[in-house]
Amino acid sequence: TFCFAFAWTIGGSCDARTRKMFEREVESWFPSVTMPRNGGCYDGFVSFHEGPKWKNWTELVPAFVFDDTVSYFQLLVPNPDTVRFSYIIDRMLSRQFSVFLTGNSGVGKSVNISNLLEKMKELAGVVPIYMTFSAQTKAISTQLTIEGKLEKKRKTLLGAPVNKTVVILVDDVNMPLVEEYGAQPPIELLRQFQDQRGFFDRKKHDWKDIENVTLLLCAAPPGGGRNNMTARFSRHSHVLCMPPTSEEAMNTIFGSIITGFLQKFKQEIQGLANAAVAGTIELYIKCGDE
Repeated sequence: TFCFAFAWTIGGSCDARTRKMFEREVESWFPSVTMPRNGGCYDGFVSFHEGPKWKNWTELVPAFVFDDTVSYFQLLVPNPDTVRFSYIIDRMLSRQFSVFLTGNSGVGKSVNISNLLEKMKELAGVVPIYMTFSAQTKAISTQLTIEGKLEKKRKTLLGAPVNKTVVILVDDVNMPLVEEYGAQPPIELLRQFQDQRGFFDRKKHDWKDIENVTLLLCAAPPGGGRNNMTARFSRHSHVLCMPPTSEEAMNTIFGSIITGFLQKFKQEIQGLANAAVAGTIELYIKCGDE
């Protein structure tokens, strides 16, 4: 159990390049621990049903059911990565610890956590608030959005509805423009909330406390208009890095979607699914390499 917690606490922020290196270090630091079969410390979870005992995340991956009423961009094909990151984020949010999820564009960060929040909304009494930052986002609009979604408990106290918790999902959190002296006001507002659990009223200048509210942050790495996050801000969150989608996972994801989409077509058309997926993935990988 400690090995599992250690790996995800210290190594959750490792990218694809450093993840294998960290796995080898964990194996050397915990020689008495038998790692999950066919994998390292990231490939399994601790089960107490027969336990404690390592089991692979693949055992928790549910079957995908294609729904043609759902937008393509909202479809989520379960795979070991979505399962493991959903589990870790769920555990953190249930204890009101802030999470900062990063990873390259296209790895499924936004759709994965949006899907998780909808499940937590139904099962755990979570009230999600969705926000997306851009280069033009202002601190005042961020504050007014948050205040407008929270319940007024007392004159100077805001919070979640009774017996519920609020999770504020901030997508593209590193997009706001950096000012002349290095500040990003919307992010400084969020940092103040995490530092002091509140902020000042814009009109009366009174302090407002905020309770039962947790931040879930999401951003791709710096570059292309995205900026570096200061340690003063990111230190408040458990940083997790979703690795690039493997070729095997891409085959599973796109194969499941196109197979479901072609169910209403003739058999000879359905038979083209695997070839279409393989060709698309091959083209994608070649474009990425160049």
